[in-house]
Amino acid sequence: IIQQYREVSKVKDFEQSYLMYGFIVPEILSADYTKLKLLNTYLGGGMSSLLFQELREKAGLGYELDSFYPTRKDKSHFVVYIGLDNTAIKTAEEKITMLFDKLRTELISEDRLKEVKKYLTGNYIFGHQTNSQQAWYLGWWEILGKGYEYDDIYLNELNKVTAEEIREVANKYLIDKYVVCRILSKK
Repeated sequence: IIQQYREVSKVKDFEQSYLMYGFIVPEILSADYTKLKLLNTYLGGGMSSLLFQELREKAGLGYELDSFYPTRKDKSHFVVYIGLDNTAIKTAEEKITMLFDKLRTELISEDRLKEVKKYLTGNYIFGHQTNSQQAWYLGWWEILGKGYEYDDIYLNELNKVTAEEIREVANKYLIDKYVVCRILSKK
């Protein structure tokens, strides 16, 4: 478990460089699970996400970028990453740090929160189109300890999350105990 801020840098024979930020976050049984899912989608979910808009569209820094928060039975991780040129790493670090500060201080607008919830809901419903997909989810929730009933509860929990709760989890988990990893291209 990360006890304090850490930096790791490595040079590799890759076409592009990568910059990653990793935070330890709670498992699925945490009361913060759905809040973190929404925060992750707001930050890295698609082309309308905060990362895409700020780092790629406005600043032109990255080729690929995203965030992810895998559903785990035990502790999980919240990762932000961007693939970019070596020359853009310092600027990307500054911008990502500003985004983390923004998440901890500013509330997501109600309109944007509705869009994020709609995006997650749509993906969830899309993943339930066939009987086998529905059965998979029932088993998935059961194995993770939420119980198969959670399949009917999950979207309701997502829709109850407020902008203030998203800011609270950003302040709780996206703080000083994290790892910054730089994989620098030789090119």
